[in-house]
Amino acid sequence: MILAEEKSDAGIVSSSSQSPPYAPSFSTQSPAASSLRPPPPWPASASDTALPLSPPPLAPHCARAHSQSAVYLPAVPSSLTRPVAFKLPRTPFAPMFLMAEGNSLKRGFPVVLPPSPQVPHPFELYDVNETDWTQFLDEMRSAARLTHKDRSYAYAVPILSAIPLVNVAVAEAIKHHFLSKKPALVSLLVDKWNHHFFHPRSIEVILMRGQRRLSGQSDTPVAGLYTPRTVKFAAPPLALRPEPSGDGSKKNKNKDKGKDKDRDKHKDEDRDKTYRLFIVSMEA
Repeated sequence: MILAEEKSDAGIVSSSSQSPPYAPSFSTQSPAASSLRPPPPWPASASDTALPLSPPPLAPHCARAHSQSAVYLPAVPSSLTRPVAFKLPRTPFAPMFLMAEGNSLKRGFPVVLPPSPQVPHPFELYDVNETDWTQFLDEMRSAARLTHKDRSYAYAVPILSAIPLVNVAVAEAIKHHFLSKKPALVSLLVDKWNHHFFHPRSIEVILMRGQRRLSGQSDTPVAGLYTPRTVKFAAPPLALRPEPSGDGSKKNKNKDKGKDKDRDKHKDEDRDKTYRLFIVSMEA
């Protein structure tokens, strides 16, 4: 009996000392240092790997519980819920802008403050810090990198649907529009940031491609807001033509010159496809 009890006790000890194959293991090692690199200096090109643009993938059981779009878009940036920290006397500033790296929304805009001759920089007076601006640029670049399949899910994400739309018809039109065009989703993100962050700070951010404004289509438009012209091309020289004689021919020549000038102006505007991000003041 004593030997049996000792054997059973030994069996208990040996079985308890072994870990089951499914037991979770916990690492005691400290997490690795961050691999993030600082933003590239102006005007160097921003590397696609300079900043993290996508959250880590969800576990399989978590992915089933969440919408598929949650895998592709980051969480709501903290800047969108940050109230205005202070109120200072603000004066209007000249429009500032950045140009997209390689004219590609996928590469995004340089992670730098938009150049301004004003000292201190307008962002310091309007309560826009480095973290706010970096989060905004990162979200724009993330949206531009979504595939067509990803964009089909993006409309259901709460952070994109938080913009007060005019009505259901407008919402549906926007949905079908940005499913086929990547810049439309990026412009929707600009509207979201304008509504929740920049407008309370009396700032409007405008995404433009050439002379065409892309943002501001889903949110309530700002009355009387200055939309800057992005380029001023010089009209190309016209081919020399023989000058006919007579007063009537002079009138026709002047009309032709006016038509050619207008036509060249529209051609110049259509020729410019550069993506620019303007920052303008809403102060009167």
